[in-house]
Amino acid sequence: MSPLTRKVLVVDDHPIVREGITLLLTAQHDLKVCGSAYDIPSALQAVRDLEPDVVLIDLSLGSASGLELIGMIAEETQNRVYMLALSMHDEALYAKRVLHAGGHGYIMKHEGTDVLLQAIRTVLAGQIYVSPSVNAQLLQYLSTSGKPGSSRPSRPPIPNADLSELSNRELQIYRLVGQGVSTKEIARRLFLSVKTVESHRANIKQKLGVGTAAELVAHAVEWHVRSGESSDRLSGTRLEVAAPLAANDQERSAEGA
Repeated sequence: MSPLTRKVLVVDDHPIVREGITLLLTAQHDLKVCGSAYDIPSALQAVRDLEPDVVLIDLSLGSASGLELIGMIAEETQNRVYMLALSMHDEALYAKRVLHAGGHGYIMKHEGTDVLLQAIRTVLAGQIYVSPSVNAQLLQYLSTSGKPGSSRPSRPPIPNADLSELSNRELQIYRLVGQGVSTKEIARRLFLSVKTVESHRANIKQKLGVGTAAELVAHAVEWHVRSGESSDRLSGTRLEVAAPLAANDQERSAEGA
């Protein structure tokens, strides 16, 4: 490998995605995939062993959050490793959190391969890269954030709801609620107790000014539709059936929230 070749670590829980990115970068004279990982432990170990120049990180790593991994890598390497987040979400909210956690770029998964290559090289050059579809939102979001009387341009599904007030874990749970996932299943996926999930839900409702579990589900579902969640997760039939089921499940546990 040439001294000018930069090493790329790919972190994604889908083997096809990892293999596809590897094939793409193999044809590049200045980039080389030095390894891949599918979850937080394997990614952290790969960073230590392989010392990549840049890490491509899927924000959805099964039961874990890519945001959490970005923060861990930033802390462990003292920000010496560049990180580029890959996401399905056309949302300034996620891009802002990636940059705040220590990431250097945010790119949509539906972008073309030429855009991915541009993003990688931009980040390696020490610059921030954000997908064009998100960039305008992010600039407006950051320019209005914190100003008295300003409103966030992140297209909230319900007026006055500010998702930036949610912690990363709360946002993760909020997403799953919007997908129609029950409280019990959320607990299983995130390796939490049902009581802990209910506590998070209670905090989410309070921060968003939502009164009931059914309103929370409707709020989360609408946000997912507007934020461009993948069609396989939010197809019409599944969405219409899953949301009432989640509402019923969470109403049963409303007293605990």
